[in-house]
Amino acid sequence: RVQALISPNTIMLELGCGAGRMTRSFSQRFSRVYAFDISPEMLRHAQALYPEAANVSWTLGNGADLSGLKDESVDFVFSYIVLQHMPAAEFAFRYIREMLRVLKVGGIFLFQFNSVRTMTMNWKGRMAWKIVDFPWTLGFRGVSRRVATLLGLSPEIAGKSWRGASLDVAAVRNSIDAAGGVVQDTAGEDTPLTWCSGLKSRAQTR
Repeated sequence: RVQALISPNTIMLELGCGAGRMTRSFSQRFSRVYAFDISPEMLRHAQALYPEAANVSWTLGNGADLSGLKDESVDFVFSYIVLQHMPAAEFAFRYIREMLRVLKVGGIFLFQFNSVRTMTMNWKGRMAWKIVDFPWTLGFRGVSRRVATLLGLSPEIAGKSWRGASLDVAAVRNSIDAAGGVVQDTAGEDTPLTWCSGLKSRAQTR
């Protein structure tokens, strides 16, 4: 569906671009990419890594909404490993509504969230991941990966362990419907990597 959407004039939003690893690929497929992140450091790093991505608008978010974008101004919205790091579910739902607000009627959304209903990791596991993630929060990513390896954990998910919002899938569907969207598919329910895709079917009413 996304491939069918792409044309020389399509515009997309990436919510939570980080260091821009996926943004570079998006910039080669869309005419304009609005890459949002709340970390000035990550945005500076991304711009330094990909100076050739002239069609990317690296945008510092405010952590609350997408007020820098107009209503119905993008054709595709995407988010990965972002919503689960919100401090509470209400912040994640606000961003879902905002993604639908800036999406054009007929536009497509694809985003990932955590829908684990209960904490399944025991206290030893939670403590281990806190130790792994602490250097990551200070910007020492290599150290974080090495610590993970020493503890017998996967270095690939260092810094990505869940410690924020868990969203009920039915509530996500209701939020999308209220914002003028239609969910066409969900995958990975009751896992940290739940995906939701669909389109905006009608303009939001004020």
